[in-house]
Amino acid sequence: MLARIARTLAVVAVFAAALVAPGLVPAAHAYDAGTCSSGYDDVDTVRIDTGTSGNVDFGDDYHIGGVPQGNGVVCWGHDRTSVYLKGKLFWDSYGAGCADAVVQTYDTSSNLLSYQDFSEVCSYGGLASKVIDHYASSSSGKLDRIRISLYRREFDRSRTLVHVSNRYYGD
Repeated sequence: MLARIARTLAVVAVFAAALVAPGLVPAAHAYDAGTCSSGYDDVDTVRIDTGTSGNVDFGDDYHIGGVPQGNGVVCWGHDRTSVYLKGKLFWDSYGAGCADAVVQTYDTSSNLLSYQDFSEVCSYGGLASKVIDHYASSSSGKLDRIRISLYRREFDRSRTLVHVSNRYYGD
């Protein structure tokens, strides 16, 4: 209970400081279309907050009140030949544990084209984060979907799926 009150007071203090002296508190950073180099013609943003049930989040800084304030980004290449994901994976708990992310890309026929397991960001208590950079390409030009799966992992290596998010070309 005291931890929740302290967290709430910290959030209120940050927002109050931003209102009184906007130059003292920097704006939330977020990946956006500017993150994508030329050759990308579709951009999707990603922000995932699993709350206290999952304790694993995805997006970008700042992470205030248990929620990422910035977005991750998915950049879809021209003619569906490439896809790029960039964002931050967060472990968001006062308790010990780890966050894992698995990123998969699929073509228009739902065939798996790439798989990458981003393990891990761990903490013995408190916020921890790691930048996720994932690039996949296909000469067929049929990239259609990227799936981000977030896992809560214990130090004994067992893990539990807490969230799945799909982004599609053209959305």
